[in-house]
Amino acid sequence: MGRAYDEIMEHVAVTEQMRQRILTRVADTDFAPSASVPRVPAARRYWAAAACAALLLAGAAVLPRYLDFQHTVPRPGQVETVPGFREVSSLAELEAAVGFEVEVLETLPFEVTDTVYTAFGSEMAEIRYCGETETAVLRKAVGMEDPSGDYTQYEEERTLSINGTSVVLKGENGRYVLALWQKGAYGCSLRLTEGVDPETWEQLLQPLS
Repeated sequence: MGRAYDEIMEHVAVTEQMRQRILTRVADTDFAPSASVPRVPAARRYWAAAACAALLLAGAAVLPRYLDFQHTVPRPGQVETVPGFREVSSLAELEAAVGFEVEVLETLPFEVTDTVYTAFGSEMAEIRYCGETETAVLRKAVGMEDPSGDYTQYEEERTLSINGTSVVLKGENGRYVLALWQKGAYGCSLRLTEGVDPETWEQLLQPLS
């Protein structure tokens, strides 16, 4: 409970107008003791009321944005998706749905048990290669520098030149999970659930770049 409260309060900015409303409400409150209620020191009553009022205002201001944040912003490491997507059954159907050619992976560092093709309108194509415990997500999008949807702040970046194409790798400790590159008017990305070294990335991306 304490940690959740602290996390919410870190994102609360009480403006001067809010502060004035809180103080006005406190000033208008009748703190006269009831005959059946033990008397509490005035200073303690004042600060308790102010704290309650601040918490209510903070909750009203933050909760809707917090709930909206949960639905719209991916957590670190997650891949964001967009509305209007449609799963198709083959590469040919995927290319017909998006209207452009989509390259495929010829090798992966794990055994593929299922392949899922998804068209995001006519703007982006996605091929998801699924293994027993690992996944690779390949995306190609019109006019987008980074179609991955991965908002993680990685510790390391490295640039490779593969077949004349500049590829940016992102990861940590010498192992990289995300690759980004441009192919003409298209932005491309490949994201792995498990990081691999640059040499493995070169092998993966040879047919794509």
